[in-house]
Parts: sequence; structure tokens; C-alpha cells
Amino acid sequence: MTKKKYCYDYPRPAVTADVVALAGDRRENLSILLIRRGKPPFERDVGLAGRLCQHR
Repeated sequence: MTKKKYCYDYPRPAVTADVVALAGDRRENLSILLIRRGKPPFERDVGLAGRLCQHR
């Protein structure tokens, strides 16, 4: 008998809530807010500001 990684048929999705923050005086001069990730597996990469939603 093979051991399953999960005790259910399908793995639960990783649900996130992200924000796109734009700043600028007009369309030609827009900036976007990016954060530098501080935890593995994407430590030191840039991404959108957001959080992983926790299942209860």
C-alpha cells in the first residue's frame, strides 16, 4: 500500500489576498509598489503586497 501525501482526494488550494498599489500623476508616469519577500522559498524576490489566507 502506498502512502498518500494528503488524506483527501485533492490538495487544498493556497488562497492569497494581494494588493496592487499604483502611484503617479498621470498614465505615462505610474509606479507600482512591490515588496521584497523575506521568507523561503522566494526569499529576496519581489512581489505584490499580500498575505496567505489561513484555513481553520
